[in-house]
Amino acid sequence: GQSVIEAARGQVAPAMMALLRAVDAEGATDRAWRSPAESKVLRDATPEISWKALHGALWDELVPPRAAADTVQGELIRCIGKLTDEAYRNGNINWGPHLVALIDTLRAHLLDGTFDADREAEVGALLTRLGHHRAPDMSGDGSPHYRVNEAVVQWCLAHRVLIRR
Repeated sequence: GQSVIEAARGQVAPAMMALLRAVDAEGATDRAWRSPAESKVLRDATPEISWKALHGALWDELVPPRAAADTVQGELIRCIGKLTDEAYRNGNINWGPHLVALIDTLRAHLLDGTFDADREAEVGALLTRLGHHRAPDMSGDGSPHYRVNEAVVQWCLAHRVLIRR
């Protein structure tokens, strides 16, 4: 039940503790993550890059391992990523207020006037469909989750300068 560091502290193992301190100083994956000041992905994105590739790159760049993102762009990527994961991996079995809050976050930003009226209405309808959690459409390309993922990437491309939360 102990972590490696706790176990090492409980023993006379100065060499092991020095090694663990050195690794910790270099930063483990979850400690090394830092919110970028600018998005290199958004800065360098071109029309030839697919929304799926951009979504993955934005996730890697803007979403911390275990927390809400520091930027609106990162948080939108995280929200739709978590909703998609829950639907596709679990069939929304863990549905609850925490997932409804993710949809609310998406709705607040995606329906902010960035898109034209037709696109905004379409995205609003897709978000409503995501809220019908008992029978998620997990058909892949063209499903509400994929289409909202695409809208999030489009929103991020329209807001290339990171917005702090």
